[in-house]
Amino acid sequence: MKGLLYVGLALLALWVVLTVTRAVVGGLLWVVLLVGIASLAVYAFQVASGRRQIR
Repeated sequence: MKGLLYVGLALLALWVVLTVTRAVVGGLLWVVLLVGIASLAVYAFQVASGRRQIR
């Protein structure tokens, strides 16, 4: 009976770790995406204002 309890606790811990990892990875992906869009917008603005020539 005690072994079953340990298995349940292990599964719960695994689920928590996976959920947290997924949330962190998802957050990082959003941050990377937003930073990429922002840098593209800044680059496009610089090209449009003629400060940087497209090779």
